Amino acid sequence: MEAPADRRENRQDRREDRRENREDRRGDRQERRENRRDDRQERREEWRADRPEWRQERREERREDRREWRQDRREDRREGRQDRREDRRERREDRREYREFRNRFNADHWRRDWSRRHGRDWWRHDRRWRGFSGVRIGFYFAPGYGYYSVPRSYWGQRWHVGQYLPSIFWRYQLNDWRTYGLGYPPPGARWVLVDNHIYLIDEFDGYIIDVVYDAWAW
Repeated sequence: MEAPADRRENRQDRREDRRENREDRRGDRQERRENRRDDRQERREEWRADRPEWRQERREERREDRREWRQDRREDRREGRQDRREDRRERREDRREYREFRNRFNADHWRRDWSRRHGRDWWRHDRRWRGFSGVRIGFYFAPGYGYYSVPRSYWGQRWHVGQYLPSIFWRYQLNDWRTYGLGYPPPGARWVLVDNHIYLIDEFDGYIIDVVYDAWAW
């Protein structure tokens, strides 16, 4: 049976292959169009002396251009539909893995048990909070990273399971999740720090798998 990590890696490889194939096909179509344009240009130069024939050639060229454009659009839509079907199939497989994770990890239980063992202000004596000097408007503090600026539309906002975390937060990864007693992330997922919340997200698109709100109190 294929391991979850192998499945995720294979899915990522398939995504990259599809993207490269799309780019190759588009490049081939563009090259064919350019070759046909060059051929038409040569014919125009040969027939330019005969104006009636030249005008007829121009009309035929415009009709041919429209046919090529419609054909390219149809091919792009067909490829896009196929890619979306494959992406949906892969996302369904990912969601099954995420449900399995939530079956073995409960954020509410973690917060209750962690605070009971360590106290609500446990973080004040943790070296990762060195440099913290209080809440700042327009900034978040990430343990181990320090303060960083947050866009006004994101500051003070919470995201929920099933939503997508903005990519500006993905880099504040919690690598020592074992120290905090958090569940090990599924393949292709990571824990990230946003304000005093901890999000488990898909590394590919930021899909929120789970979240621990108010992991510590300021």
